[in-house]
Amino acid sequence: MEPPTLSTLTPSPDQQKSAEEFVGRVIDPEGMPISDARVESADMSTTSDMDGWFRLSGGDLPQWIKVIAPGFISRTRAAAPGVP
Repeated sequence: MEPPTLSTLTPSPDQQKSAEEFVGRVIDPEGMPISDARVESADMSTTSDMDGWFRLSGGDLPQWIKVIAPGFISRTRAAAPGVP
């Protein structure tokens, strides 16, 4: 049996400060937050907090964001400020 996939990277439009910042949340297929997921872009990376939230500098957005979390299949998707 394959591990579940990361459901989505959910940007929070109300938390988007500007094109200089990208805020999102890593959740599982049931909508539960995934903590300590590694979130990577072309030139930066961070880790999601205990509620699944992460923040990346958005200087070169849009770009591809990859999320890796133990027990889940990694997921890559395009990301841009204000775009779900």
